[in-house]
Amino acid sequence: MGIDEIKAILQQNKTISNEDFSTILRFFELSNVDTTLIDLFYDFSILSLENSIDYVMIEKVHEITKMMYEKASTISNLWKLDLLEIYYFFFVDSLAEVLKHANHILTLTEEGVEKSSAYSFALMVFFKHKMFSQAISYIDEADIYIKNHEIKSQNLFQIWINELDIFASSGQIKKYYNVKEKLTEYMENSISLPHYDMLKNFYELHLLYGEVLLSKQIEFDINNKAIQFKEILSSLRKWGYVIENYGILLTPLFDFFKDFFEKEEFIDEISHITTYNMNVNERLVLYKYLVENLEIDKIRYHDIYESYVENLSFYFTNTQKNKTAEILTEILNFSLEKKLDVLNAKYHYDTLTGCYNRVFLSEIEEKTLEAGDVVIYLDLNDFKKINDTYGHDTGDKQLKIFANILMKHFENDVVLRLGGDEFVILTRGLPEDVLAKLDLARAEYLTHNLLKNRYGFSAGVLLPHGMAVHEAIGEADKAMYDSKKTGLPCIIREI
Repeated sequence: MGIDEIKAILQQNKTISNEDFSTILRFFELSNVDTTLIDLFYDFSILSLENSIDYVMIEKVHEITKMMYEKASTISNLWKLDLLEIYYFFFVDSLAEVLKHANHILTLTEEGVEKSSAYSFALMVFFKHKMFSQAISYIDEADIYIKNHEIKSQNLFQIWINELDIFASSGQIKKYYNVKEKLTEYMENSISLPHYDMLKNFYELHLLYGEVLLSKQIEFDINNKAIQFKEILSSLRKWGYVIENYGILLTPLFDFFKDFFEKEEFIDEISHITTYNMNVNERLVLYKYLVENLEIDKIRYHDIYESYVENLSFYFTNTQKNKTAEILTEILNFSLEKKLDVLNAKYHYDTLTGCYNRVFLSEIEEKTLEAGDVVIYLDLNDFKKINDTYGHDTGDKQLKIFANILMKHFENDVVLRLGGDEFVILTRGLPEDVLAKLDLARAEYLTHNLLKNRYGFSAGVLLPHGMAVHEAIGEADKAMYDSKKTGLPCIIREI
C-alpha cells in the first residue's frame, strides 16, 4: 500500500478495517519521515481514533509516533506528532505527559501551528483533576488565541465547553454565565453545521452538569430537568464514539436525579454508558459508582462486576507503568481478589435467570430460621404448555421474566431457582407485607404470562419457628402443592 492508496481511503472518511489499519501502520513504520508523511500519518491516525478508539489501536499509533519523533526532530510539522501523543496520554490518564506535549505545542511560534486542540486537552485534564487554579492561565491564553486566530468550529466549541465545566466545578458563577452566553450564541450560529445535533446534545449535557453543580445558586424545576436528563441520555446513545469525560460529568447527574429512575433503568443506563468512547479512568469512575455507590449485587449483575474488574486490571497494568513495583503488586493483588469474588459469585448463581442456585442453597440449608423469617415456594402454573406450544427458547424467556419480577419485588431478599420453573424466596417481615409484595409480583407477571391463566403461579408461604432452611423449604413446598390442588393462588402456614 502506498501514499495514493492511503489518501483514497482517508477521502472515503469511513471506519478503517483492522486489516487496513495494520497494513497502513506498517507502511508508515518503513517509510522515510518527512512533512508529507507526517501530515498523512496525522490525518490517518485522527480518523482511526475518532471512529474507533481502543487500547491496542492507540498503543500502535503511539509506537509509530515515537519512532517518527526520533527520526524527525527538526521537521516543521512535528507538532502534529505532539498532538497524537496528547491523544494517547489522555487516553491512558497520564496528566504530566499530556501537559508536556500540550505545552510544547503552545510555545511554538511558527506559522501554521494549530494550538486550539492543545488548549482543549490541557483544560480537559485540569477539569478532570480539579486543578482549577492552574487552569485559569490557560483559559486566559486560550481566549486571546481565539480572538487572534481563525480556528475550527468544533475546537472552539470544545474549549468553551471545558471552560464552562471548570467554572461550574469551581463555583465561579459569573464566569460560568459569561461562557454560557458565548456558547449560546455559538449554538444559534451553528444550526446549519452538519454535526449540529451532536453539538446540541453535548451542549445540553454540559449545561445541565453546570446547573446541577450550581443548583444552590440557580433555581430550576427539578422535574423538568430530570426529564431533560433522560432525553440527553437517550441522545448520547447516538454519539457514544465521541471522546468525552462521561464518568466525571454523568456520575453527579445520576446522583442528583436518581430518585427519578427505577433501579433497573438506572443500572442499565450507567452500564450502557461504560461502552462509550472515553478515557480509561472515566470508565472506572462509572463502574465504581455502580459497584460501590449503588452496591449492586455481584451475583445478579456479575457481568457488570466482571467488566469492572477487567477494567481495573487493565488500568493498572497498562496505564500506570510509572508506578513502583511494590505499588503495582499491591494493585494487582487487589484486582486478583476482586476476580476471585466474581468467580465465587458466579459459582452461586443460576446462569439463566441470575437468581441464586442450589450450590448457594447447600451452603445455607442447615441454618436455623428465626422469628420474622418467611419462606415462599413458587411454581409457574402449566409451564410445560409454554415449552410445548412456543418452544424452549420462549420458555427460557418466560423464566427470565418471572425471575426478574421476583428479584424486583423482593430486591433485598434471597431469590433462588431450584430448577425448572420452581423458585424459593427467603425473606423477612410481617405476613401481610410479604403477601402484598407477592400480589404485586403476581399482577406484574400476569401482564407477561403467555397462557393467560388465572393466577400465573402457585405459592406456598411458610412462617417457620426454629426450623432449618431445608426443612422450611420442604414445608413451603407442601403448601404450594396444596395451593395447586385447591386452585387457590397462595396458601400460608405457620409451623
